[in-house]
Amino acid sequence: FVVFVPSCVERAMMSVSVVIPCYNARKTIGPLVSSIKIQTGFSTHDEIIVVDDRSTDDSAQIAEEKGGNIITMPENSGPAAARNTGVEHARNDIILFLDADTLLEPGSLEKIKRFFEEHPDAACVNGRCSMTPILSSPARDYKALVEYDWHEELLRKNPELTCFNARIGAIKKDIFMEIGGFDSRFRGAEVEDFEFSYRLIKKYKIHFLSDVQVRHLFPNFIGTVKDYWS
Repeated sequence: FVVFVPSCVERAMMSVSVVIPCYNARKTIGPLVSSIKIQTGFSTHDEIIVVDDRSTDDSAQIAEEKGGNIITMPENSGPAAARNTGVEHARNDIILFLDADTLLEPGSLEKIKRFFEEHPDAACVNGRCSMTPILSSPARDYKALVEYDWHEELLRKNPELTCFNARIGAIKKDIFMEIGGFDSRFRGAEVEDFEFSYRLIKKYKIHFLSDVQVRHLFPNFIGTVKDYWS
């Protein structure tokens, strides 16, 4: 009697919960969810949690049609509270935060999973924005290039990162809960990630993967001026 033993056994990768705060993002939320589902590392055990912050458009419907799991906030509360709610509902040990106005570049999810498998003691890891924005214009192209180069310069000067990137950053759920999550008193897309990072880096190192990237819908010139004024 012969027992057949497969010569190669596929090793299951860890599972990730993607958490996306969403408010009136109908133009980008569908393509974002699709860009996650077509990732080479995406599996049936992963989940895409879209936390609808009481949008006044059909963002939630679009996200659900593309395969996102929708959680609706009881009232408009801002991205910090929406992210916290998403984490509370997440079933996996690794949380990947993405903003609703981004597209996940191919291969990024698999690289995040591989990083945590190869560095089991790591708490979190940042990605960054691609030099190619979702929409192109002189102001948007310039903003994307500046942010990309800012990461390069930052790493040359100081390899110890001090800010967890909520636009594209992955963190272990238990550590996120230990730190206390984002401060929901920040209701706008303001500095909630900086404040969270001040608490995070007191105990944990922020790692960085330069080839884990999103394309971002940077604002035009007037929108950039408004952001900086705010």
